[in-house]
Amino acid sequence: MKRLVSTLILATLLSVNCVPGMAQTVKPDVAVVTLMSGPVRLRADNQPETALKVFSRVRMEDQIAVPAGSQLKIIYLENGRAELWNGAAQFRVGKSESDAQTGSPEVTHSTVAVRQVF
Repeated sequence: MKRLVSTLILATLLSVNCVPGMAQTVKPDVAVVTLMSGPVRLRADNQPETALKVFSRVRMEDQIAVPAGSQLKIIYLENGRAELWNGAAQFRVGKSESDAQTGSPEVTHSTVAVRQVF
């Protein structure tokens, strides 16, 4: 009887996690903030806005707001693309580059391969 109950509990747990849309997927970090001045804001996965900090990691589809007078530089891990955003600007983080909603970045590329080490 105990074995039957254990099997039913295990089957229930597995079935809940296998239902499409029920499992939580973690988006990978795609870029890191390397320079920032001013009150830059981050909105991630329908969460409330939070203050962004230097050396923060950002993920695909995160939304970033750089107010007037503020500045932000992010480097994409996949290709070394460096974007310097001067406010006022808003953008969405992509896999290897940002999708500007307002404003546009100054773009350079790192000559050193960037690897995710954290």
